[in-house]
Amino acid sequence: MMALTQEPSSFQEGRISFKDKVLGNRTPLSVKDSGHLLEWNLVRIEYDNGNRLLPRIHIDDGLFNDLCYPWHNSLIIKLLGRNIGYYQLNTRLKGTWKLTGGFELMDVDNGFFMVKFDLEEDRAKVISGGPWMVLDHYLAVSQWF
Repeated sequence: MMALTQEPSSFQEGRISFKDKVLGNRTPLSVKDSGHLLEWNLVRIEYDNGNRLLPRIHIDDGLFNDLCYPWHNSLIIKLLGRNIGYYQLNTRLKGTWKLTGGFELMDVDNGFFMVKFDLEEDRAKVISGGPWMVLDHYLAVSQWF
C-alpha cells in the first residue's frame, strides 16, 4: 500500500489564497452586516415612476469604493476573435506568461476574465511584456480602474 505524503510546508506557506489576493489587508463586509445597508442609509432603492419592476439602486460612494477596492490591482483580459474556456486559457497563460509567482483567473462572462497576481512584478510583466498571443489570437490586457 502506498503512503500518502504531505506537500512540503514551504510550498503551502508560499501559497496565497484567492480571498487574500482579493481582500489584501482589508476585512470583507460580513453577510450579517450587509442586511443593514438599507438601515444605515448606505444603499437606497428608488423605483422608476413608482414601478417596482424598475428599481434603481443608489450606493453610498464610500461603500462603492470599499466594494471596488479588492479589484484595484486586477487586470481584465480577453482573447480577441476566439472564445476559450477557463481551464484551457488558464493552462495556456501559465505557459505563455512564465511568471515567477502564481495568478488566479476568474471568468466574468462574455469572454472576459479577471486576473489577480501573487506578485506585482508579474502584473507589470503582463502589462508591459505584450503583445501576447494565445492559440494564434491576440490577448487584450487592460488594467481595472
